Amino acid sequence: MRPTKLIISAFGSYADKTVIDLDKLGEKGLYLITGDTGAGKTTIFDAVTFALFGEPSGGNRDTGMFRSKYADPETPTEVELTFLYRGEEYYIKRNPDYERPKKRGEGITKTAADAELKYPDGRIVTKVKDVNRAVTQILGVEREQFSQIAMIAQGEFLKLLLADTKTRKEIFRKLFHTENYEKLQNKLKEEFKAQEDLLEKSKDGLNFSIGSIICDSERDSVLAQNVTAAKFGQLTVTAAESEIIPRLAALIASDKAEAEENTAKKSDTENKLKELASLLDKADKYQKDKEALSVINVNLEASRNMLIELSEVCEKSKSDKEKAGAQLTEQKPRLEKLLEVLREIEKEKSALDSTDKAIAECKAEIEGSKEKSQKYEDEIKACKTEMEKLQNAEVEREKIGNRKTESDRLLESVKKLQREYSDYAKLLSDLEKAQSDYLDRSAKAEAAKNEFDKMQKAYLDEQAGILAEELAEGAPCPVCGSVTHPILAKKSENAPDKATLDKYKERSEELGKKAVEASERSGSLKALAGEKESSIRKNAVELLGAEISIEDIPAKTEGKAKEFGENSERLQSELIEAEKNIKRKSELNGKTETLSKDMEKVI
Repeated sequence: MRPTKLIISAFGSYADKTVIDLDKLGEKGLYLITGDTGAGKTTIFDAVTFALFGEPSGGNRDTGMFRSKYADPETPTEVELTFLYRGEEYYIKRNPDYERPKKRGEGITKTAADAELKYPDGRIVTKVKDVNRAVTQILGVEREQFSQIAMIAQGEFLKLLLADTKTRKEIFRKLFHTENYEKLQNKLKEEFKAQEDLLEKSKDGLNFSIGSIICDSERDSVLAQNVTAAKFGQLTVTAAESEIIPRLAALIASDKAEAEENTAKKSDTENKLKELASLLDKADKYQKDKEALSVINVNLEASRNMLIELSEVCEKSKSDKEKAGAQLTEQKPRLEKLLEVLREIEKEKSALDSTDKAIAECKAEIEGSKEKSQKYEDEIKACKTEMEKLQNAEVEREKIGNRKTESDRLLESVKKLQREYSDYAKLLSDLEKAQSDYLDRSAKAEAAKNEFDKMQKAYLDEQAGILAEELAEGAPCPVCGSVTHPILAKKSENAPDKATLDKYKERSEELGKKAVEASERSGSLKALAGEKESSIRKNAVELLGAEISIEDIPAKTEGKAKEFGENSERLQSELIEAEKNIKRKSELNGKTETLSKDMEKVI
């Protein structure tokens, strides 16, 4: 932006309409405005800045002071500025709020602030706010930034260089229109944070899965050591992939082979049970043979009775040898046959008695084995029943672990929100103190400024009075060039000297600087408090699920912290119980294998 013409009317120390044609100074380089104190240098700066932004160039002056005290009532207070920006010419005209004596009669009349901006294409914008907005859009900077980079007044040229990084970034961003790059940068940061969170969740899932691994330390000591290290966070993800996963795959394959072996053992046990059933069938057959033997014994007893009868017949027939001999001769073959049968029966009975004894012993042994086998079978069945109830123990532990992880995360989020609110409350306290400090310093600066203005006016009036003593009617005034001097300035009786005025000025500027510093600190704290409040509101909505008043957050978070804390404690108890179930399942698995082996020995 390059100003080409500035017209000042009844503005500051310029009582009449003054035209400054900057085009005559050339189109290159910088404009240097220099002169003694009170010569009107700052007024030119104020005029340019006021024309553009409706405010003075410095932070310790007010637009109500722009009306020249020496201007005629008929002369309006206004500034006109023509400037070039990117090769196109703009024109702006602006006047402040001010009071002046009425042109007719007595009293004071007030003129309201107004502004007008003319674009290169002829468009015209009016009203103060609309013109302010349009100028900011054209130049891309606000009054403070413009003063730092374009209107370098009275030793303030280091402000831009000494400004904090945030301020310089904001100025350069607007100057070079890099807002889109900032948006891209913020978007990339958000995506990076999202990917980082996803990675952390993946790591948590991997750690939880590693924590669910159960392995026999004697069976695979390297895997057991790596799993233990991973559970305590001593193993990297790469190590987990290169060391744990291959060994875990081998362990799963081994478990699969062992399961197939157990299936084969089960089939063998079933075959042995079939053999036992066959043996029991033989025992039943023996029982039937025993019953048949009982029948034979009955027949044998009948034969014995018949033999006794024959013996008695023989005894009875001794007296009659002939008759007896004939009968004996007749019965001898039959008796011999009966005797032979009797001897065979005796042999068979002896063999059957031995067999009976052996079968009884075998049956007793079978009954004992059957009783033991049934006992083992009942215990195995009980173990399997209990194992069926615990078959999803690892899955349940994982589910409980996931719920506890989420509950712990929510609890930590609530605590973080509580810490943020604590920081926010401290910021509010610091902001209140900073605002109070600013009001105090501002009042002191305003008082010092008014005192300086009063002393400066007295000093200038003194200079005008000294100059007036040397004026002669018909001789031109060295200030305005007029050859008539109807009203001469009078010397002030209590006017300060230059050194005293400089002290007042130095004190005014120092207090003004302190007020600006306090204002900047207050503004910085206010911005921080605003950012913190926005963050708290956003986090509160995500955590609590609804928009709530900032004042209600402590009570709400206290309740949520208690809820999540109790939930985490309950889930921790459930997690311990789940670990016990997994351990019990492993114990039952080992016990089942032992019982199966013992039953095989019995069978």
